[in-house]
Amino acid sequence: MTRTLITLGLIGFAAANSGPAYAYSLNGYSWDTCPTEVTFYVNPDNLPSSAGSDAEVVAAFAWAVDEWNSAGANISIVSGGQTTSGYSTDGLNVFSADTGYGATSLMVSDENITSAGTAIQECDIQIYDQYEFGLSDVPWVSDGSPASDELDLRSDFLAEIGYCLGLDFVSTTGGAMSDPLVLGDTHSVSSDDANGLIALYGPACD
Repeated sequence: MTRTLITLGLIGFAAANSGPAYAYSLNGYSWDTCPTEVTFYVNPDNLPSSAGSDAEVVAAFAWAVDEWNSAGANISIVSGGQTTSGYSTDGLNVFSADTGYGATSLMVSDENITSAGTAIQECDIQIYDQYEFGLSDVPWVSDGSPASDELDLRSDFLAEIGYCLGLDFVSTTGGAMSDPLVLGDTHSVSSDDANGLIALYGPACD
């Protein structure tokens, strides 16, 4: 599964079926620990200068972690801070940047889940710093206030953490798992996102 970018707007569509409609989607994986606590790390190396300082990137990541921890699910997400590890199977869940580009011109990040059956053992995220063929840097910003020609790194962190927790991307707009990520947009955890996480892990303990 990959994250994509659309710069020219979204095309609406409608679908109908006889069953109930749900505004969240599961990707088939979840963490198999109880109580569930998952630690993620971030490696800010190789992001373009527009993303800000290492401290600003780590702070953007911590913001996304806090958003998911407020969803009311029985899972605790921990921000382990900065690491030098990268996109590799090493026992750490790492968000890192790649000095290159994705398989398509619109791909801005990619995921790798290591699992035993459906139980997640490790999840690594690779964020790209360039569009296809290296024609230009992806205009990442970390402060949560992207201009109309910038991409919100907080929102990408938010969606990729959600994917690493077992949620899948959806076509509805505004929520954490909304895909694609559009220039100038910001996302946050919606009630649908929270319901999806609670469907996986149950409600938070009192």
